[in-house]
Amino acid sequence: MLNVIDNIEFTGDNYAAFTINSESIIDNYQFSIINSSGSNLINCVKDRYKANCILYYIGNYLPLKKFIMENIFSREDFKKLIEQITTSVLWIKDEKLIMSNVFLDMNYVFVDSYSHDIKIVYIPVALDENINSVSDDFRSLLKEIVTISKTRDANELIGFILSSVNAPIFDIVGFQKQIMSFSYKPKIEENKSNDKVKGFVITFLSVIFLCIIIPLLGNILNISFVKNIIDYKALAAFSVMFGMSSILSFVLCLVVGNKKSKQKAVEENKSDFNNLSSIRVHDSIPKMVETGSIRLKKEKDTDTANCREYTPVINEDFNLEDRKFSRQKSQEILCQDSDDENGTRVLFNEGESEETKMPYIIKSGDEGETNRIYIEKDVFRIGRDTSVSDFTIMKPTVSKSHAAISCVNGQYYLSDNNSSNGTYLNGVKLEPNKMYKLNHGDSIIFAKENYEFF
Repeated sequence: MLNVIDNIEFTGDNYAAFTINSESIIDNYQFSIINSSGSNLINCVKDRYKANCILYYIGNYLPLKKFIMENIFSREDFKKLIEQITTSVLWIKDEKLIMSNVFLDMNYVFVDSYSHDIKIVYIPVALDENINSVSDDFRSLLKEIVTISKTRDANELIGFILSSVNAPIFDIVGFQKQIMSFSYKPKIEENKSNDKVKGFVITFLSVIFLCIIIPLLGNILNISFVKNIIDYKALAAFSVMFGMSSILSFVLCLVVGNKKSKQKAVEENKSDFNNLSSIRVHDSIPKMVETGSIRLKKEKDTDTANCREYTPVINEDFNLEDRKFSRQKSQEILCQDSDDENGTRVLFNEGESEETKMPYIIKSGDEGETNRIYIEKDVFRIGRDTSVSDFTIMKPTVSKSHAAISCVNGQYYLSDNNSSNGTYLNGVKLEPNKMYKLNHGDSIIFAKENYEFF
C-alpha cells in the first residue's frame, strides 16, 4: 500500500491529506463507495487545489493507538474491539472493493470518539488485488494491538489471537468466524470455596483432636496424667461452645466470601467504553517522525473556530415564521424590472454592471468582489458534492446537497435540503424543505460555515 502514497499530512482543519503518486489513478467507483452510508471507512473528498490528493476528515476520531494505550479493556471489550476491526476489513471484500487498498497502519486506524466504532482509511486507487499483502498487514496490526493493550482477564483471548496470527496459513474470513465464536471457559469459583472449606475442616479437626479426643481417651484409658490436669465439666462446656461458634463462623465465611466474589466480578466486567468520551479529540493526532515515504507535516492551526462547538447567536427580534414562503404572498410580489429576453431580473440601479445587479453570498469576514459568490441561477444549489452543486463547500459537516437559494417572482428564498447539520437564517435553524425569504444583509450558516447574503 505504501508504494502508492507519496505523502501524508495532518492539516490544521482536522483533515488527513494523502497524496497519491502520479502513476496511480483515483477510481471514481471506489471513491463513491467510501462515502456511502453504512460504511466504516472514513469519508473523503478530493483536494480541489492539489492533484492526486485525498482529504480524510478525522476531526471526531481518535487514533487507535492512542485509544488503546489510554484505556484498560475488559476481556469482553477487547474481544469486541478485535471483532470490529476484522468486520471492517471484511466489509471491503463484501463490497467488491480491493482489500489491499485498506491502510492498516496503527496510526491511521481510528476510533469514533462518540460511538467507538472502528474507522479505516481506504485509498480508492486502481490496483491489482493482493490478498497476501492485506493478510500480512492485518496480522501485523493485531500483533501490535496485543502488544500495547492493557487488559483484564484476557490472557486466554490474547493467546488465541497470537496463535492465529503466528500460524503458517492465515485466513481473515476464518479468523473472523473463530473470534466470533470464541468463548471463555467458565471460571470455577468453587475451587476457592473448596479451599476455604478444606482449611476450615483441618482447623476444626485439629482443635477437636487436641482439645476433646485426647482428654476423652485419657479418661477412657485411665491415664492419670491426663485425668489430673483436665476439668471434664469445663471441657464439655468448651466443646459445646466451640461447636456452635465453628458452625456460625463457617456460615459467615461462606456468605461474606460469595458476596465479595460477586461484587468483584461485577466491577471487573464493567465496560470502560462509557468513560472514554472525556478524551480530548483535538489532542489525539499522533506525533510521528519522518520515515521512508510517510512523513507528517505540521501546520499552524489558524482555524480556531473548528475547535469549539458551534452555537448560533439568535436575534431575539427575528421571526422566522414571517419569512416563510407562501403562494399567496408570492403572487402579490411584482418583479418591477425584468429582462424577458435574457431571463434575468434587475434588482438594483440601472447604472450598475450586470454582475453587481446579481445578488450574492460572501463568507463572513471576507471582503472584496473576488470573494463574492453570485446567485446566477433561479435555483442555486449549495453543497459538498461538485456534481450537483453550483457552489461547493468542501467541509465534512456540509451535506452533499445541503441547501438551495431560489428566485420566485424576483424575490430570493433559502431552503434546507434536509441536511445532516442544518441551515440557519440569522441564527435560527430552518425547517427542512421549506423556503424562507432572504433580505439584504441576512446571515446564513450552512452547518458551521458562515455566509452573508447581499
